[in-house]
Amino acid sequence: MNLSVVIPLYNQEKIISKTLRSLFNQSLPKDRYEIIVVDDGSKDKTRSILEAINNKTGDNLIILKTIKKHGKGAARNLGIKKARNKIVVLLDGDIVATKYLLANHLKWHEKFTDNNFAMVGYITWFPKLKITPFMYWLEHGGMQLNFDNLKQNQEVDFKHFYTGNVSFKKDFLIKNGLFDEDFGRDMYEDLEIAYRLYKKGLKVFYNKNAVAYHYHPTDPKTYSERMLRVGRGSKILFKKHPELKDNVALSKFTFRTILNQIFSPIYFIFYKIFRNYKWMGHYYNAKFFKIYMKGYKSRD
Repeated sequence: MNLSVVIPLYNQEKIISKTLRSLFNQSLPKDRYEIIVVDDGSKDKTRSILEAINNKTGDNLIILKTIKKHGKGAARNLGIKKARNKIVVLLDGDIVATKYLLANHLKWHEKFTDNNFAMVGYITWFPKLKITPFMYWLEHGGMQLNFDNLKQNQEVDFKHFYTGNVSFKKDFLIKNGLFDEDFGRDMYEDLEIAYRLYKKGLKVFYNKNAVAYHYHPTDPKTYSERMLRVGRGSKILFKKHPELKDNVALSKFTFRTILNQIFSPIYFIFYKIFRNYKWMGHYYNAKFFKIYMKGYKSRD
């Protein structure tokens, strides 16, 4: 049993060398895995960097490019279809792998061989990044990832199918449906496939030993741009699966949401005074909900 690592890339000239270097230096023998990078129409130097790296490496690096459709879904689909191995590991282009990441993915699948069993690994900020209070909040109870309450080998629901560090049996996706490419470069293509496959029997388990580092410093302004894409993606998601509208974060305009909008300036003052992440969370939940709704309403 071997691995195929699939990585979608869009304008990631600043990090792709570090990402690939971490994958070339795995504990797993190089003949046990291949690396498939899919350039999704990058407008920076991503492509030329990939070609330069490819000239210096062996044949376990495969470079592809999306043509007719763009977005992470389309890029991942292309990579999955070209994958030669039974197990596919999805990573994002801003992920730096720890030395034993792929070995942990492979070891898990060798133990749990059911075709419908998938594994999600742990993602945390890259150790050498300066972790701001905002970034800390995103990781611990914020809007992006939620590992704090997960236990080793726990079966998780479809909302924890984090495609920045996840693996599955290729045949299960080929049989039951790949990523929906209608999302383009908007968000929630990962939630959509997870929910659709969950209804077809997908079981996802958490393995905290499969550690990957997120090398993507962010701030409220940058994250606001992401929330616009989340809002636009939500509109697509709910058209395809209306039942999810009451089951996905930010999708409900509740009484608590109204209170957050009214009291958000007070929340911000309380955070500045007490430096308490609870108040920070209330403030940013209110701020980003407004941006999310703007994106949601802008999508036809």
